[in-house]
Amino acid sequence: MNESKPLRGRAVNTPEPGPSGDRSADLDLRGITLLLRRRVWTIVLITSLMVALAAYYLSVATPFYSAEAVVAVDNRKENVVSFDAVVAGVQNDFAGIKLQSHIIESRALMERVVTALDLTSDPEFNPLLVPPESPGPIALVIGGIRSLIALVSPAEEPEAVPELTPEQKARLATIVAVDLLSAAVTVTPDDWAPVFAISVRTQDAAKSTLIANTVAEKYILDQLESKFTAAEQAALWLSDRVAELKVRLENAESRLADYTAGSSVLSEEALEAESRQIKELRDRLDRARALVDAASDGRAGVERLLSQGQPIAAARLIEAPSPALASRLQRLDGLAEPYPADLVDAIAALVQLDLDRATQQARDAAQNLPLLERTIADLEARREAKSADLIKVKELERETEATRTLYEYFLQRMNEISVQQGLQEADARVLSEAVVRPIPTSPNKMSTMLLAIAGGGVFAVLFVLISEYLNTRIQTREDVARITSVPVIAEVPQSSGRGRRRLVNMLVEQPGSRFAEAVGNMHATLMLSNIDTPPQVVMFNSAVPGDGKSSLSVSFSVMAARARRRTVLIECDLRRPVMKEFFGDPAATGGTKSGLVALLSGETALDEAIHHDERSGVDVIFAERTRNYTMDVFSSAAFARLIAELRKRYDFIVLDTPPVLVVPDARLIASHADATVFAIRWNVSTREVLGSALQLYRQADLPVTGIVMNRINPRKLARYGYGYYSYRSIDKYYGAR
Repeated sequence: MNESKPLRGRAVNTPEPGPSGDRSADLDLRGITLLLRRRVWTIVLITSLMVALAAYYLSVATPFYSAEAVVAVDNRKENVVSFDAVVAGVQNDFAGIKLQSHIIESRALMERVVTALDLTSDPEFNPLLVPPESPGPIALVIGGIRSLIALVSPAEEPEAVPELTPEQKARLATIVAVDLLSAAVTVTPDDWAPVFAISVRTQDAAKSTLIANTVAEKYILDQLESKFTAAEQAALWLSDRVAELKVRLENAESRLADYTAGSSVLSEEALEAESRQIKELRDRLDRARALVDAASDGRAGVERLLSQGQPIAAARLIEAPSPALASRLQRLDGLAEPYPADLVDAIAALVQLDLDRATQQARDAAQNLPLLERTIADLEARREAKSADLIKVKELERETEATRTLYEYFLQRMNEISVQQGLQEADARVLSEAVVRPIPTSPNKMSTMLLAIAGGGVFAVLFVLISEYLNTRIQTREDVARITSVPVIAEVPQSSGRGRRRLVNMLVEQPGSRFAEAVGNMHATLMLSNIDTPPQVVMFNSAVPGDGKSSLSVSFSVMAARARRRTVLIECDLRRPVMKEFFGDPAATGGTKSGLVALLSGETALDEAIHHDERSGVDVIFAERTRNYTMDVFSSAAFARLIAELRKRYDFIVLDTPPVLVVPDARLIASHADATVFAIRWNVSTREVLGSALQLYRQADLPVTGIVMNRINPRKLARYGYGYYSYRSIDKYYGAR
């Protein structure tokens, strides 16, 4: 046998796990199909549970019956007299219909229905009338727990609640009935027409019908009452206003009559006549003043010419000569100078007469000026007083007329309302009365069951998909491939032998079992990993305890020994030795008591430390518990010399090492191994744990030859779509052993 250290098994990179380890990345249509087929019984179970719950609900649920009355709003009615400003109709637009639906749902209307139908005597609307049910087992348990808590820690005495009077109890019952009725009544406006439906849902079909029709009836009656009340209030208000306006009108007319009787006003025409008279007097005054001024100015010139002996010139200065003087002056126009003396003397005499007459007229006019001025002043004062009286009369007349107009208007409106009060019509009418429907509307058995089936199925599928998405347990080769490129070299099923001692017996007695064949497949794969220099030192390791790496190392050793290969199994787990549970304690039968620690420390020879198991043909070096730091044991030169010595004696050296995530021993031992087999437990080990373990090997630059999926349930694995037909054929071939 070659004493030099042969090449190790095929080195495989172990990349650091990353996002590719996410199972959802490969959850394609085929994967979803396989997943649903694998979890079909889970889906069926969840769906069946939902259907069973729905069936139970239908069996215990109280049936409810619905009734519906349809009400139409139409305010296009002809009134005998028009008083829309006093009592307006219902607006039939969307906002108006919405408002009417809120009126129907109002507590005031619901309370009218409760009173009309005496719903406070109905147990459905008065919970106090419902007889108490006997408590179930759950309620009894909860009550017992509460009583026990009360005994352990008694609470403070609650304050005494004052007892309600019969009136308060009745009012409370009405309030509760109104609340329950409001919850049972639903008003739904139509989207396209001024129509809304009044739906009622109770435990009795006839009761639902009666309540629906009563709600519609009370709504229409409420409309009539509201209109009548509005009209009555308007009539009362108008009556007060009419009485007030009548008094005001009478007072205004009295004031007008009194003022007219005490004033000097005749009419506007009389004032105009007085104004004309004043104007004429002013004209006379102006003429008199002009006459006085003219007489004073002209007399001086005439007298001067007369004194100078020029009567003809003086005559010509007189503006309005007398007829005699005018005829004399006319005769002068036809005569030539010198004029006759008698004619000149006559003209001088006539000029003196006209001058005296003008002087007398000016004197008379001057005497009349003060009288004219006083007369004009008196007339103007009288006119001003009469004008003020006329203005006051016009003001009183306007006030009286305005009061009379307002009085007549309100009197007319009051008469209209008095006539209209007996002609009121509601703006809504019942378009369709509710009828009794004996078929319950709730619960709907068909809809409930279909919903349970569909909802249960969808929930089950979502549960399966989400659980699969959140599941990090390794179940298939693809799960391993998502984390690392290290190949899965074997899928070892769960052993049928119960107990570690029976495992060895099963391998010896049933070498053709499915478990043995899987171990043989692992052996063959390791040998083929490097055909030129197959591995001689094989190390078995795992991430955490419980993955079955000790069982694999024992099984590999037994199968190699059964194949006539010299095999030695070294138990390297010094903290938790278990090999004596597989092969028995040699000290109990007079065999060796020494182990690996004594061998490496030189306390015993190699031959004395090796225990040969007669049943399987495997040589075993058992581990011994030690207080020393185990890293010193496996990093020592003695351990390296031991491995070199065993290479000369044996075909296979199998190393059972402690979990790599627990202690660092495995990474030290791996440097002496030709092949490292990493065991994971099927459907238990997680991707995170496997990735962390392989990361430690990668950081130490130690290759992992292959991964073994251990303790597989073949039938469950077949549900994943891997090896389905092969495992069935194996079961048939091996007789399901």
